[in-house]
Amino acid sequence: MNVALMLSRSASMTPSAPALALGRDLLLDYAGLWRRVTMLSEGLGRMAAPGDRVVLAMQNLPDYLVLMFAALHRGLVIVPVNAALQTREIEYCLADSGAVACFTDSGHAEALAHLPGKVETLRAVIDVESEAFQALSIPISDQTPVERRSENPAWIFYTSGTTGRPKGAVLSHGSLRAMAMAQLSDYGTPPPGACLVHHAPLSHASGLLAIPFVASGALQVIPEPEHRSVAGVLALTSHWGGAYLFSAPTFLNRLVAVASVNPADAAGIRTIFFGGAPMYVEDLSRALAVLGPRLAQIYGQGESPMTISGVPAQAYGSATGDELRRLMASVGWVRSGVELAILDEAGERSPPGKPGMVAVRGDVVMSEYWNMAEATASTLVGGWLHTGDIGIFDDSGLLSLVDRAKEVIISGGLNIYPREVEEVLLSHPDVAEVSVVGLPDAEWGEITVAAVVARAGRTIDTQDLDALCLDNIARFKRPKKYFVVDELPKSAYGKILKKDIRSTLIGKRLPNAVAG
Repeated sequence: MNVALMLSRSASMTPSAPALALGRDLLLDYAGLWRRVTMLSEGLGRMAAPGDRVVLAMQNLPDYLVLMFAALHRGLVIVPVNAALQTREIEYCLADSGAVACFTDSGHAEALAHLPGKVETLRAVIDVESEAFQALSIPISDQTPVERRSENPAWIFYTSGTTGRPKGAVLSHGSLRAMAMAQLSDYGTPPPGACLVHHAPLSHASGLLAIPFVASGALQVIPEPEHRSVAGVLALTSHWGGAYLFSAPTFLNRLVAVASVNPADAAGIRTIFFGGAPMYVEDLSRALAVLGPRLAQIYGQGESPMTISGVPAQAYGSATGDELRRLMASVGWVRSGVELAILDEAGERSPPGKPGMVAVRGDVVMSEYWNMAEATASTLVGGWLHTGDIGIFDDSGLLSLVDRAKEVIISGGLNIYPREVEEVLLSHPDVAEVSVVGLPDAEWGEITVAAVVARAGRTIDTQDLDALCLDNIARFKRPKKYFVVDELPKSAYGKILKKDIRSTLIGKRLPNAVAG
């Protein structure tokens, strides 16, 4: 079944419901959105065939969502890339996927215009804010989507490449449908009048969330560029009301800081889904204190989009005391439609309380890495997606992530999980952000070090941090050195780049760093 049929259903059931807005301006109802999608699909069909890949390298614009559903309708494979990537990174995704077209915006069109001459398969770079793009919309009488089977590719999500060459996780129409159904089952169908505000990149989780929200007939709101700040997003949620958001922890923490001064600013928010990076217990505790039970956690990967485990908002609202603390320290319960296991080094299931590799299987899981048979074979083992995360189940079925397998520090033969140390350091009132990494050491193999960012107006005393660690974790786990820095390097998706931190610390080139 073609995923675009989810939009077709909403257009049939609620044709006059608001569907797409730019800021405070309503652009299309569901009947109008479906008409725009099918018209653009006709134009796309004159330049690409079902199964062809098209790259979307553009900022959040209303036509992003139109193009996304039009490509699905035509049976094309969407390759969304973050517009914040460098031109060479976008070029890699174009070449690796064998894309026939790249759709971009006026701010990026010039930088990408030369790529059809460099990427063999690429026929055109099209600015969606140009007349050439508008000319692709062609009225048609038959609005039936191109037939697609569940196993047909629909979306290729490229990993951020922080640990090597980006890999393209191939998501089928069946994967996207399973993701959408799990979202609606586990977190509830948005009520009439709900909207999804896309302040986060549509190339990532926010764009995936659009599918179940379109299936529910909810309004999709694209903030104008000048309204993508916390203040601008809060203004939009107040205007539309009943607002849902997807937010990475970095943006959520900023929103909480603003809402803590004036809680009424967040009155228009119904639910914030958070994920994409670790949400530390202290940060989540502050967010719940300010926003109440309007937070829902999503744990997933590009290889199993948004669907491994999670915590619905009402669970945070009903838990108290130690139960709430355990819930905040976890990534929740297994999601609908997937099976999850903790595997030991032999590939056998670990009992509750023992850490191991988080593995998941189900219809939502990717079919392969594009053109990477060896990587596919090492990641999809016996039908299980090996996530690369180290996790642990408790007796109540809650999953907690100990760390990424590649980030585990082995010092003197002992395993140290950076996240455990980071949670302790973040409990200090002067610490805003922290990243713990391992550095090579002749005696110990690796030593633990911490790069720390102070809260505004605060000063970090590294001796205090050391005392805090000694009071809360084993002596061998505590950092041997602390580096106080102005900021931590992050990817285009807002993830802290431990690889960059590690390499700069090895070279002693970390800017504005003070060792303690």
